[in-house]
Amino acid sequence: MGYGGCMGEHDQVLLVCMDRSGSNLVHGIINQHPEVYLAPALPLFELVFPVRELYDTPLDDRAWADLIQDMVDLTNANHRPLPRMDVTVEEVRGRLGDRPRSLGAVIQAIYRLQADARGGRVGGVKFGPSWEKVRPFLAQTTWSRAVFQRRDPRDVIISVRRAGFNTMEPERYADYWLRWHREMRAALGEYGIPVMETRYEDLLQRPEDTVDGIFDFLGVAPHPDAVHTYHVDEDQRRAAAASHMWANVARPLQTDNHQKFYREWNARDIAAIEAVLGEGLQEFGYAPADPERFETTDRVPPHRRLEQADRSFHAAQEAVLERITDRHARSVGAVGP
Repeated sequence: MGYGGCMGEHDQVLLVCMDRSGSNLVHGIINQHPEVYLAPALPLFELVFPVRELYDTPLDDRAWADLIQDMVDLTNANHRPLPRMDVTVEEVRGRLGDRPRSLGAVIQAIYRLQADARGGRVGGVKFGPSWEKVRPFLAQTTWSRAVFQRRDPRDVIISVRRAGFNTMEPERYADYWLRWHREMRAALGEYGIPVMETRYEDLLQRPEDTVDGIFDFLGVAPHPDAVHTYHVDEDQRRAAAASHMWANVARPLQTDNHQKFYREWNARDIAAIEAVLGEGLQEFGYAPADPERFETTDRVPPHRRLEQADRSFHAAQEAVLERITDRHARSVGAVGP
């Protein structure tokens, strides 16, 4: 679909991307367009997933008011190093109008409000929950498009280890990577969401063509210099300053920041990872490693401990979740009044 297609006033887009796969980079690039605003990964559904039955329909007036207040509180407690995008209960109610009462409706109204505040005709969110949460989320929401970005799993595993982001063994993480991508692809197909699949490597090697393709898919005109976010985007610089995990988003595109496993790992361990991936490696567009290209026979990327600044939950967000779960426990009689 080209520019001027059937994207409408309230279209919303998912940027689907696994952790450590360049999502912050492509998110910042997409948000350079004046007609597009995708919220950072504000994981409202994922946070309340363990108690989502608290918000099952039908919702009476009290439960509906609680739901809206809970989602507003979680939004305004966002811990991420980006500009606060606070919303109010009145704004959310106004955006919801007479839509059927559901958790998904409230979440999507919040994303739309954030897009409106930034002037985005096309709104949405960066999205990357664990695979078992995807279908329940899609069942409650409606999306016009999805940009599904992936990165070479061998480089993802290196990045995960260096960031201290996950303690899984490499072979286990390879299995998770494959299942996550297959489940995401299948779920988007089941819910009939048009998808554009992109690769991090293409963004590095053919940035203008890749970004123009994304904008064309979203139904907006090309935007000159969108790939140079590090020059103009204060959000990117703020994120980069907050943690080593996001340092690269404030730098020029690093065209050689792929196939790092040849430089930073060894053939034996990569072969073990590829054995787990099996046909899935080529299924998602990557070739088996060439044993002759490895620079060492024994190198293994170090595993780094996660820094406090990188941890998932801010104390304010945890306090909101504690209040929600306590109310849920009281509602089912698990604790006293």
